[in-house]
Amino acid sequence: MIFSRFSINGAVRFTGALLFLASLVSIYVAVSFAPVVALAFVAGVNIFAVSFLVFSVTRGFLLPLREIRNLVAGVKNAGFSGRVKEHGSSEMRDLARAFNIMMANAAEAQEKEREIERMKTEFVSLAAHQLRNPLSVIRWTLQVMLEGDYGPVPKKQRELLQKTFESNESMIRLINDLLDVSRIEEGRYLYEPAFKDIVAVVNSMADKYKEEAERRGVALLVQEVSGGVPLVYIDEEKIRLAIQNLLENALRYTPRGGRVTIELSHDTKEVRVAVRDTGMGIPESQQRRVFQKFFRATNAKSLDSEGSGLGLYLVKNIIQAHGGSVEFQTQEGKGSVFTLRVPLGKIESAPDAAGIRGISKGA
Repeated sequence: MIFSRFSINGAVRFTGALLFLASLVSIYVAVSFAPVVALAFVAGVNIFAVSFLVFSVTRGFLLPLREIRNLVAGVKNAGFSGRVKEHGSSEMRDLARAFNIMMANAAEAQEKEREIERMKTEFVSLAAHQLRNPLSVIRWTLQVMLEGDYGPVPKKQRELLQKTFESNESMIRLINDLLDVSRIEEGRYLYEPAFKDIVAVVNSMADKYKEEAERRGVALLVQEVSGGVPLVYIDEEKIRLAIQNLLENALRYTPRGGRVTIELSHDTKEVRVAVRDTGMGIPESQQRRVFQKFFRATNAKSLDSEGSGLGLYLVKNIIQAHGGSVEFQTQEGKGSVFTLRVPLGKIESAPDAAGIRGISKGA
């Protein structure tokens, strides 16, 4: 072990000095005795010097460096809690010491970030709860007035009340989305999972948006499924919310005369629900951000300024909470297809964000 305490520079200097001394001794031996003995002596010293140098570099440099590499590779799963042993050459001990300080600082920063995120989540949840009650009262009041319970409403006043009602509904949807985000981040989102008929869920969602599709001049179709689809272990309310977000996006960003199709398929491992549209698609440069909170593509914002940018984030987390994954294919100006993959059987564990894949189709 003493050789591993050498510094790399010290090992190189020692090896060089050893070879220099061996050369002087070999000259003396060659002059005083025989050249063969001198050559054998030099060869032996060279072998020893090279072996010493390789051993010193390996023990003092490569092994500690491998420990650092293995620790860095495990940061994704283990976080910044790991530390490396401060051993090897003096240079590597200094490097290990600096690396451990960096890991400790990163762990502290990560903990502070988590605390800030927790406080933000609590604030958003509290604010959303406080806002939802007065907004519900406003909704009830506007509904009563629009239905004429307090007497007839003139046309201009009705139009103004209707716009106010729609804006209030948008606020309520935003509040509900924020509350859903808070529940996701607090790890309490699936409440009532049970075996459900996914075909019935899809058909009911299509019926719900049939009138909206007709108003926008968009054909809304459900692809027929050949053979029976097995029951799926899901929280039906959350799956409905996921499909709702995909349908609303597809209808909103598909031009008049376009088409939105819900496709159902399955195999022995999973059920797939795909929502395909002939809309504007997503710019290739922005596709990596599709599932981020509050993200909206530039072409979507230019067409419709309203929207929270939380819909696809919720979709992703809902499906991951069911142990599934989300895929999307898109081409700007041609349309998109988002596919929800939900495993058959009971939920065991949800995959990480690596379960989300985006595929950009070429022109």
